[in-house]
Amino acid sequence: MRRHHLKLATLTLLIPVLLLSLRPALAEEFGASPIYVHADDVMLVVRASVNDALIVQGLGGYAVIARTPENLANTAIERVSNLSVMRDALDRLGLADHSVLFTPSGGYNVDDIASSYSLMVSARYPNSGWALLQLDSLDSAERLITQFETDDRVRLVELNVNFYDAEPT
Repeated sequence: MRRHHLKLATLTLLIPVLLLSLRPALAEEFGASPIYVHADDVMLVVRASVNDALIVQGLGGYAVIARTPENLANTAIERVSNLSVMRDALDRLGLADHSVLFTPSGGYNVDDIASSYSLMVSARYPNSGWALLQLDSLDSAERLITQFETDDRVRLVELNVNFYDAEPT
């Protein structure tokens, strides 16, 4: 019986400590917008247009390679311009298509919010409450996110970034 109380006391002490240590990850996952930075030390190219030795990470049919003067000057390397390589807090590389995901605060409509920014909703995810807005550039998407973060009608907002959870090669 005494051993059972000792285990319970240990768990009672450890649970708050674990929750405090997970707080930043939980805040990113459920509260604040995730932090993504443009990975400007690398560039996205068509995988078939580069030698495997240059690939930092493969992302589907694309490859991430170092942004070096040699790679920039190599005209045989086919660059991808409609996607941006992003880096998250865990240093993972992902692809952004310059779209923004958001959920409205209670009582507000995604179409009305989008319309007030002269945008149209390009996709809806009704089970989760998220909506997608497609923008023409990473800068436009980042500006919209900054505006949405101060708009009381928007509950959550983030850049649409897809991570492939592949280890760098």
